[in-house]
Amino acid sequence: MSTLPPDLASWSGLLEALPVELALAIGPWLKRLSVAVGPLRRRVAGLTGDVDGFDGIGRCGNAEHMLASEWLLMDEVPMEFLRRAVQGELSYLQLARHEPVAGGRCIALFDAGPDQIGAPRLAQLALLIVLARRAESAGADFGWGLAQASEKILITGVSPREIEALLAGRSVRSVAPEDVRAWSEVLPRAPDELWWIGAPRGSSRGALEVAQRRMLPNVLRIETMDRLEPGARGVSVRLHSSASAGAVQEVDLALPAERKAVRLLRDPYGIVRGPLLRSGHAITGARDWLFSANGRRLFIATGDGSVLQFFIPNSPREQVPKPLCIETEDGETVVAVQFAKKRSFALVADSGGLHLRSRSGSTRFTLPVAWTPPPFDGELRACWHRRYQSTGCLFFLDGADTLYRLPYTQRGAQPAKMLGGVEVLLQVDGAFRCLERTPEGLREVASHDADSFYPLRTLDAQGSHRDGTLFVAYGPHCDLLTSAVEVAPGRWQVYSSKPTSKPDETCQVHVGSDVTVYGLVSADRQPYLVGLDGDGQTLVLFEAPEHGVPRSLRAIGAVTHVWCSPTHPRLGYATRNGDVAVLDVPSGEIRLQLSGPMP
Repeated sequence: MSTLPPDLASWSGLLEALPVELALAIGPWLKRLSVAVGPLRRRVAGLTGDVDGFDGIGRCGNAEHMLASEWLLMDEVPMEFLRRAVQGELSYLQLARHEPVAGGRCIALFDAGPDQIGAPRLAQLALLIVLARRAESAGADFGWGLAQASEKILITGVSPREIEALLAGRSVRSVAPEDVRAWSEVLPRAPDELWWIGAPRGSSRGALEVAQRRMLPNVLRIETMDRLEPGARGVSVRLHSSASAGAVQEVDLALPAERKAVRLLRDPYGIVRGPLLRSGHAITGARDWLFSANGRRLFIATGDGSVLQFFIPNSPREQVPKPLCIETEDGETVVAVQFAKKRSFALVADSGGLHLRSRSGSTRFTLPVAWTPPPFDGELRACWHRRYQSTGCLFFLDGADTLYRLPYTQRGAQPAKMLGGVEVLLQVDGAFRCLERTPEGLREVASHDADSFYPLRTLDAQGSHRDGTLFVAYGPHCDLLTSAVEVAPGRWQVYSSKPTSKPDETCQVHVGSDVTVYGLVSADRQPYLVGLDGDGQTLVLFEAPEHGVPRSLRAIGAVTHVWCSPTHPRLGYATRNGDVAVLDVPSGEIRLQLSGPMP
């Protein structure tokens, strides 16, 4: 890995498969733990090798190897010479020999119990890398295993696949004496070193004592535990040099940044992907996509007029339920969809009125007088749920960007017009945010009571937002509004505004002529322009303002469309062969993969 610093160059063989940012995050741990563990203790065959000159000076030896200065002392001061001889203070040249060294073997057993979840497991990952490199440097064989594994088999490699096995090998129980007894029957007799790496307390301590008696007289122990000091964010590693000696060395390690630490535990090599779902519907002709308000649902409008809803997991390993389908009949158009109050809502319009569909059934409402129906092939829009005067209401836009309020819990209710000319409608942390283009710039209005809207702030007083493609993203808790407008081919103006008297921050981002920009996301209070490179398969994230080289994410196929969540750090893309992937922007993980029906 050429991008590693010189002090980590010796670890490149074990770190080369890691992304650079993760290798740099765990690198300081490796250096400190390597010093604490020390070199491998190897057994030698004894002083029987061939003589190869001299090697230093010692207090023991034959008379012919005594230093010339000692012979001079015998001639000049014989009594002092006799005193030194009696006290063992004479100096001799030591012979150097070629010693046959045994190949050696180092074995490590890792406690995979509940006490090792989280930061201790991260310390185990670093110790596995340290012990493997240490054995390799000494020319010894290295093997390791999980103490609670059902099959007691030593793993000899430390490749990405084996490291993934360590991270995924979690157990709900602590180590039991039966585990140690089973390992004692599998392990080779008298290895050079046997390390027991695990919890410092609980049932594993009793199991460790059994291991010391049955497997080796001197089991080397390493205890990994969370730091319990208030506000401390780290892990403690306690090394016991032997079972009998009282020498204990403790190393406190500060955890990497939260997202890096989570990625190291979940998917350090980027090989874990979200579950692959078969939608049961053709999504190749999908016309639009939409993220729900909480970022946990994905709606896809298919070419036949129906809408599919998919659950987005928080982890690639999380199980997901089957998708739901909102079907339409001839002459019907899906106006808006949303997931709220633990259920899905869908507004469907036809020539006779509006239909509100959910799991509880379908309800018909009269169309507004000034109603403008959305086009069948238009964008999929969101409706928002909010209680108004003790009544459940849905807020949605029609085809003319007019905002309506529908009290769906009242029989015979009609949608009421709220606001016209709405460019963007979002619900963030329970409050409505509407953006509209005005001669003065892009104006944001807000509503907390779902009754009246009030001006909140205005972006871009120069009026650049009046024309051009517009993307919007909100930061956490509505405190940061970011908008991006294309002011020239390959050049975007990005505005960031807070609801305070502080002036807006603005910058320009140059994406290049071969990049197509699809949206804007906010991750860790940092806005990113999301673009697709000219090769059609590389997603590029441009920071605003620009800092260094843009971040690149490789797609699973040729990308045809990309869409972004305006309120959560997630994006999705569709490929030419009809697959869909949803990514978490900070970690780069694929949280969900979708595919059409089997051919």
